[in-house]
Amino acid sequence: MRKNSYCSTVFFATTEDDCGFFDSDTWPARNILEDHNWERSDGICEMIEVKDRVVFHLDDHLGRLMNSMKVLDLKTPIKDLKIFLKNKISELLRFYGCSGLSRIDIRVTGGYSDDFFRSSGFPNIFIRTAPILQKRFDKGLKLLLLDYKRDYPEAKTVNYGVAVKQLRSNPQFDSVLYVPKGVILEAATANFFMVDKRGIIWTPRNDILKGVTRGVVINMAKKMKFEVMEDLIRESDLNFVKEIFLTSTFTFVWPVTKISAMFNDKDLEIGPVTMKLREAYLKYRREYYKENFIGII
Repeated sequence: MRKNSYCSTVFFATTEDDCGFFDSDTWPARNILEDHNWERSDGICEMIEVKDRVVFHLDDHLGRLMNSMKVLDLKTPIKDLKIFLKNKISELLRFYGCSGLSRIDIRVTGGYSDDFFRSSGFPNIFIRTAPILQKRFDKGLKLLLLDYKRDYPEAKTVNYGVAVKQLRSNPQFDSVLYVPKGVILEAATANFFMVDKRGIIWTPRNDILKGVTRGVVINMAKKMKFEVMEDLIRESDLNFVKEIFLTSTFTFVWPVTKISAMFNDKDLEIGPVTMKLREAYLKYRREYYKENFIGII
């Protein structure tokens, strides 16, 4: 085993052709070019934080993966997929020397296609690990409003084309905020929260991907005696907001200071509620890894 290293080129895959651990340098091109993930953006994904082989909230992430597969009707012949994935993740982390902070990237795709459109068999599953490049926490985020709602919003799909195009054309923004017909839903890769002038925390309930970090933050906020409302939020509600923040696996709790065409071009302040929740989340995360640490074997 290679210690203190990342094996981003070694991954686990189970497809119609192969099953096992592979090196991407020798992986046959057919397996990529004929896969629905490549041809039709037909697939789901899950990205999970890992520290010293401790996987953060693995059961929650795998539960969401199963739900995403159900939404897209991706059916696998593997009997107990959750246990199967846990075992393969454990093998990948143990044999390929992942230490420090890294991530697990799981992809379940529509599989291969004989006619370049319809799947011709069972889904393909890919699991790989890679290092995390964490952002420095030194500024608030700038969001671009977009009149758009994701297809299958309750599933974590691989299709981010709309958001990528908008950010390519508007590089001054950090992410997009989906606001179809004036209803706030979510950012491209994060959940949306706002704090009103009474100190109540609001977050959308429906037509969103319910993130693992989102769930942790909601439970944490309630324990800290904050009132949390999961409800419909309209774009007009932003006129009465004091703080806005996003939550996601790799950015945790991150303040938003600017939204396009809002606040008369003035920046929102990074408020005390956001910072209290960020500090509490980081503490929870540290304790989670400490309590579940199993050592590097």
